[in-house]
Amino acid sequence: MKKKLMWMIPLGMVGMAVFIAIGGQIVLQLWNWLAPTLFGWKQITFWQALGLLVLCRILFGGFGMHGGNGRHKWGKRGDWRARMEERCANLSPEEREKFRERLRCKTETAQVNEALCKVLCHNLCVVIQSMYELGVEPQFRVEAA
Repeated sequence: MKKKLMWMIPLGMVGMAVFIAIGGQIVLQLWNWLAPTLFGWKQITFWQALGLLVLCRILFGGFGMHGGNGRHKWGKRGDWRARMEERCANLSPEEREKFRERLRCKTETAQVNEALCKVLCHNLCVVIQSMYELGVEPQFRVEAA
């Protein structure tokens, strides 16, 4: 048991370091590929990418420690999911079948993910349409190279 534990701890530390390095490299490559082209922003270094990864994890994902009462800043975690499941449960069998026929994925998890993506895309389209109807012009900062 102790011999096994002696190998697991260093292996776990190396695994975490590799995982963090890969995550930082992915953020770096995506940022340097997209941000300068789309928004005219500067390229970033590996350490800045790691900082961005940590910042996003703090702001959007926490650190995986869900102790306490499970409250999130906007209410209980999963409230939105419960509301969506309730709406789906209130569909008639014909409406449910019609909805499932329009989904391309076959597994239930994939269908839920596809439906959530469609909701996200719809909301983006509504924002863009409202932007044009209200005459709001987006302004992106462009820095001279």
